[in-house]
Amino acid sequence: MRRSFAKPFTSIRGKILLSFFLCIIVPVAFIIYNSYTSSQAVLREQIDRSQQESMRNLAANMDDLSERMMNASNLIVNDMELQNFLQASPEWTGNYASFQQYQNVQKKLMNIKGIIMDSNAVVAVVDFRGFVHSSSVDYGGRPAFNELVKEPWYGMTISKQGWPYWQLPYEGTLGGESPDVQKWFVLTRLIKSPLGEEGLGLALIAIPAESFFPGTASTDEGDKGNTLLLVSGESKVLDVQGDRALESYEPIIAEASGQEHGGSLSRLTVDGQDYFYSTVPIPRVGWKVIELVPQTELMGQLNRIKYQSFLWLFALFAVFTMVFVVLMLRFTGPIRGLLHSMNRLGQGDFNAQVHVRGEDEIAKLGVHFNRMTANLRGLIDKLSEEQKRKEAAKFQALQAQINPHFLFNTLNSIKWMAVLSGSQHVSQMITKLGKLLQFTMKNDGEIITLEEEFTYLQDYLDLQKIRFHDNVQIETHLPETLKRCGILKFTLQPIVENSIIHGNRTPLAICISASETNGDLVLIVKDNGKGMSEEKLNEVKAALQPEHARYNGIGIGNVHERLRMHYGEGYGVELQSNEAEGTAVTIRMPLVQPEDEEGAR
Repeated sequence: MRRSFAKPFTSIRGKILLSFFLCIIVPVAFIIYNSYTSSQAVLREQIDRSQQESMRNLAANMDDLSERMMNASNLIVNDMELQNFLQASPEWTGNYASFQQYQNVQKKLMNIKGIIMDSNAVVAVVDFRGFVHSSSVDYGGRPAFNELVKEPWYGMTISKQGWPYWQLPYEGTLGGESPDVQKWFVLTRLIKSPLGEEGLGLALIAIPAESFFPGTASTDEGDKGNTLLLVSGESKVLDVQGDRALESYEPIIAEASGQEHGGSLSRLTVDGQDYFYSTVPIPRVGWKVIELVPQTELMGQLNRIKYQSFLWLFALFAVFTMVFVVLMLRFTGPIRGLLHSMNRLGQGDFNAQVHVRGEDEIAKLGVHFNRMTANLRGLIDKLSEEQKRKEAAKFQALQAQINPHFLFNTLNSIKWMAVLSGSQHVSQMITKLGKLLQFTMKNDGEIITLEEEFTYLQDYLDLQKIRFHDNVQIETHLPETLKRCGILKFTLQPIVENSIIHGNRTPLAICISASETNGDLVLIVKDNGKGMSEEKLNEVKAALQPEHARYNGIGIGNVHERLRMHYGEGYGVELQSNEAEGTAVTIRMPLVQPEDEEGAR
């Protein structure tokens, strides 16, 4: 306890508190002090950004509507079927083909309106033959054409030779779903003939003016005294938004024309009243939107935002500080428990566990610590069991090597007695067996070549042919490229012996083949014996599992266990068998040369 008072910041809690003081309290105190001295400029900049963002959104919406109208006009002006229709005879009531063309044009206009524009838009084609074809069912025909040709923009659109002509507001009856709408934002373009410069008609795209610029709709309540002006490229005021209408716009337009687009608020005095204004362009139509904000309104907003900011700042800081202290005490508690358990583990107590609560990083550390201690206990148990199995295997190997020379000399004596007695078959069997015993005594290493394994396997097979009177047929396939590959001694002989003993079929055919697959040496021993039932096959496969495999003689389990111990768990023996069809044993091991095995060891 005395040590913690002497060095209070050596613990993690002390370090967190010090970091909190240096990184949170000191900077926040400085920010609060600085906010008192410069809050007005900061808040004005914030309002400036807010106003600019609002203006950019408004201009972007207007530019987007303009682009959609332009795209809709492109579909009309460049449509070959529409151009052919405008050049054909207008016999829609007496000619079915002409009527079909007329129907297709109407569908195109409706599709353009539905896909590109909105439900309140009007998409029309002014046919120079004296008609208006419109997406609105309440607007079109000859009466509409007779009204439009009187408009000033009719000649202006033709004179532009295909370039768009924009107008706002256009006051007239264009139909649409809302018959009360009298002001429109209109785009008109000349539709040229594909074979010449003469015009065939006009494309007309119109939307309610209030959808484009909110100022065109009369409002009972202004936007906190702000005024929006829509100015054309010729510095002409097109429309005004807000209740406070100014008598003269010339000073505003003159200053706004020299201002960089998208700049910050600038100060302007009109009729003895101070304003802040900003301008944002509408690139598609070449117009500008200007916003006027009275200085008194802006300062009122600044004061309200400043007081609200200070209030929220102090309230959040107090709440944050209390929550931080509570959470720090809670989060650092599990770290102390983890440290205590680690000390127990370091002293050799592998049963040390951490109480895990939650799902954060500290809880995950506790989970991993508990898993690590469990793995350590399991590893120690596994090593102990593996050591016992190795000792048992070593003992069995030593037992199997007791005085093999005595057996070899005895067999040699029996062989000569058989020769003297004229029993040539017995002599041949003892000779083959003697070679096999001599093979086991001559090679002290575990690894031999595949060619040697096949050679001594052939001696064993010759011995079995004598025993079974040539009722065992053997077929071997050993590629020349695999003869020098390394293999554990006595890998194939136990497998072949099982086929002979358990095949139970006369004659019995055994096929032995070797191949390379994905860098592994694969040996397959297949017979045509009676095979095994599925239940028996599962029983044999279960006996090959590590928890069941033991050195219980020289059988398939012995071969499988030796391969796994020598090469790893990814190698060994696999069984496939069908009742009355035979059994196939697949042996898989790495493809290496004997010298590679010796060098690796």
